[in-house]
Amino acid sequence: PYLSQCLDSWLLIGLPQAVRSEIEAKLQLCTFTPGEALFVEDELPRSIHFVVQGRVRVLGSAQQKHPTLALLQSGEWVGWTQLLRRVAVGSAQAASDPTMSDVVTLALESDVFELLAASD
Repeated sequence: PYLSQCLDSWLLIGLPQAVRSEIEAKLQLCTFTPGEALFVEDELPRSIHFVVQGRVRVLGSAQQKHPTLALLQSGEWVGWTQLLRRVAVGSAQAASDPTMSDVVTLALESDVFELLAASD
C-alpha cells in the first residue's frame, strides 16, 4: 500500500503513467534508526525520501542552533526543496517515535528527481 501512496502523492500524481512506472522501478526502501541522518547540513540530498513509517525531523542550520523546522509524518516528502532550490541548508534525521523503532522511507535518487524536475 505504501508504494501506491507514494506514486499517488502530490509530488508525482500529475506525471504520465510511463514516468510513474519508471520512478516505481527506481524507488529504494530505506530504514533509519532514530537520530540517523537522511541528509546532512551543507550537502545537497543524495535522495529525496517519501516517509512510509515513523517521523522525520527537518532541522535548521548549525548557525541557528538546529531548530526543528518541521516534523514530517508518513505520506510526506523530504529533500526535494533543497534540490529544486540548489541550496543545501539544514538537515533531516529520523525522529524517535514511541509506537515504532525505525523510520522507513522510499528513496528516489537525486539525479532521477532532477531529470524529472527539468523535464516538467
